[in-house]
Amino acid sequence: MCDLCLKVKEDQSYQQYMSDTYTKMNERLKATRQNTEVAKDAVAFSTIPFPLIDFAVFEPRMSLQIPSNFYQNILVDEKKLRNDWATGWLRFIGFKDTSLFLISHSFKRQEVKEFLLNTFMVEFKKDEWKASNEKGKITIFVKDVEKEGIDFLTDLETKHKFSFSFIHQNTEHAMVPRDRIESSALVKTIYHGHLSQKPLAFDYTEYVVTVPHFAPISFLHQDWKKYGHKSAMDIQNAVLDMLKQHILL
Repeated sequence: MCDLCLKVKEDQSYQQYMSDTYTKMNERLKATRQNTEVAKDAVAFSTIPFPLIDFAVFEPRMSLQIPSNFYQNILVDEKKLRNDWATGWLRFIGFKDTSLFLISHSFKRQEVKEFLLNTFMVEFKKDEWKASNEKGKITIFVKDVEKEGIDFLTDLETKHKFSFSFIHQNTEHAMVPRDRIESSALVKTIYHGHLSQKPLAFDYTEYVVTVPHFAPISFLHQDWKKYGHKSAMDIQNAVLDMLKQHILL
């Protein structure tokens, strides 16, 4: 358990945030179940039982955080999930005991209702996930692991196969103020000086990370002071040690 997990475990506001998140996900599930046209293309899967999250969770983000290419990739049944970002979409992992927990949740809006695209809530046991730490680059990966669980749209037992390789590189020297991102060396080298979209930078950070990385979810990140950090950048840079504490490398 990392230092942040110890703090959020006693934080009632975080527990309420997670409870509210589950409630919103369930509302979208109910709306989808009631719409057969939408439900036929949706997926809602969970291993059972899946806990209420009471530990810190982290988003696996691409470098630069462009909205159309925001989350690091997940393959489900050998097909890549969408990795773009929209308000309310989720993709994060967390650790409890020896298990790795994953939630990936996306939806679409039609008029005043929200309907699921897909939801996966999966626990990977100790022998189903691995991690490496090479010169400060942490990789957390799952390779062709088939999980049994429940299809929440049909209430039937089902299976899905998962693969992902999430990377965290040290962010200490990989942050660029968002108003200077267009002139950064990374944009000049990889994007030839032009980005089709502006990278997504949240108001409480004011910077863009230029390497693949994990970030604390926004609820934790924007309340950095409460969790004992000097700034939003400081809690981001502390993620490397948090991950090391969880993977014991």
